[in-house]
Amino acid sequence: EDAERDYKVLQGHVGAVYAPVSADGYVDKVQAQTVGQGRWHDGLRDIFTRNAGAATSLTGITNIMDDVANFADETLWNGDDHSGRGFGEYYASSQAVADGRTIDPGTLETRASSTSGEIERTIARTRRAVLEARLP
Repeated sequence: EDAERDYKVLQGHVGAVYAPVSADGYVDKVQAQTVGQGRWHDGLRDIFTRNAGAATSLTGITNIMDDVANFADETLWNGDDHSGRGFGEYYASSQAVADGRTIDPGTLETRASSTSGEIERTIARTRRAVLEARLP
């Protein structure tokens, strides 16, 4: 019905987002939506590579944590501003299509918000632990 319309489809880490979409468009098979996952991992690895020489000092470790926190803020969806609202056929797994139950975008927004909050709390806990360890 909307054959001429372009939709933005949420992408994520393997296990996060499933939909019947490929690079060529809508398909019959539900699959993990992982476009950009490799580049994302490369960006995360680059933080540690850039800071490898200082990774044994307090300053180096806190710089790494700051860079990871900034990377997360810049690249992880926190559940707001859902640009994929036009597309709504998401599934919990590649097998979920058999039961015909989709996950609505609102549920994905809630999950993203919860996960991004947990990531922020984990970074804060780690920062406190490192500072309390009184590394050189």
